[in-house]
Amino acid sequence: MQLFDLLHDYQHLRAKAALVALEPSEAVRLEGLEALLGGGPAHDERRRATRFGFPRALPVHVVPKGHGGFVPAQLRELGAEGASLFLDEPLAQGERVLLCFDDEERSLRFEMPAVLVWQHDGQAGIRFEGMPARRKLTDSIRAA
Repeated sequence: MQLFDLLHDYQHLRAKAALVALEPSEAVRLEGLEALLGGGPAHDERRRATRFGFPRALPVHVVPKGHGGFVPAQLRELGAEGASLFLDEPLAQGERVLLCFDDEERSLRFEMPAVLVWQHDGQAGIRFEGMPARRKLTDSIRAA
């Protein structure tokens, strides 16, 4: 299982827990993922959260909610609660977006709903919010 799979599962269980009681096995998995990824309430402070950097910026797409098209971006760091990016175009602070990453090796697309929380000199920070999606790339292309 790769980092995006772990992050997807963490965000999925976190969003589900906000709506309904988790099964005991789900609650244990969420607790384990929080420990592994450094998420959860104890890590709300920006610099204390565990982050995973990349040796080179990873290309992703940011889709602003309610707008046509997408904004090309590069992923700098990824954590349980959010990510930092280089954006090709500025977006409005507080704007709801969808972070999309294609894992072409496994033919998967990861979509993480988020909110833009800061932006400065072409860099931005997003906070994950809501239910993520993981689907086959062919399904994503058909849905587009």
